[in-house]
Amino acid sequence: MNKIVQGVGNAIVRPAPPPALSHFLKHCLDAYGGENQGAVADYIPELSKASPAHFGIGLATIDGQVYQAGDAGVEFTIQSISKAFVFALALELLGQDRVEAKIGVQLDPPQRRQQAVQRDGQRRRHRLLGLDL
Repeated sequence: MNKIVQGVGNAIVRPAPPPALSHFLKHCLDAYGGENQGAVADYIPELSKASPAHFGIGLATIDGQVYQAGDAGVEFTIQSISKAFVFALALELLGQDRVEAKIGVQLDPPQRRQQAVQRDGQRRRHRLLGLDL
């Protein structure tokens, strides 16, 4: 009888099926992980060190759950995307009014500036970040 109870216990104790986000990340990995078009950027030395074979996705929810797929554990340089994190931190620490009083729009070539920033009266809409500045 002990073997029967042990067998039933093993059948009941199984890992929970992955949540919907894990399924979604796996779908993305399967759909895009084999993409090999393009080239590793070489205009910044640190970027040129990246392996084009790596493909990872990581997602953290506001309740602290972390979901990963592929090469998400491989470290890489984040370069300019760090600006979005610093901007979010500034908003959290200083508030929107203080940040708006200090922040400006980087004057890039006109075509890039037009893509990134849409002027609407005194407000500036940053389309890349989806924020009103």
